[in-house]
Amino acid sequence: MMREPFTLKLSGHLFDSEDLLPKYVDLIREFWGNGYKMAVVTGGGSLARKYIEIGRKMGINESLLDMLGILASRLNAQLLAAALSDIAYLPIPTNIDEVFRAWSTGSW
Repeated sequence: MMREPFTLKLSGHLFDSEDLLPKYVDLIREFWGNGYKMAVVTGGGSLARKYIEIGRKMGINESLLDMLGILASRLNAQLLAAALSDIAYLPIPTNIDEVFRAWSTGSW
């Protein structure tokens, strides 16, 4: 039975914990097994903050620092997708058009 679709935002903080992240992987699997369709958005966590801090000290401009944070979020998304490889939609969408295209396939 297909249930109401939703978006799940995972804080980047979860990717800093070897204990928390596997619990969320299990939770996502449980939702999926119960017929929920979801899009998962990941944060950048301490990795993003560290890179942004280092970049700021080096005088990198804010828009490039934003890109570092986005790339850290995408790395976290890749880790999550690897953990959910049998049910994850791949490749991970990188823009809104790709999200809509992936969503319309019905494969996640």
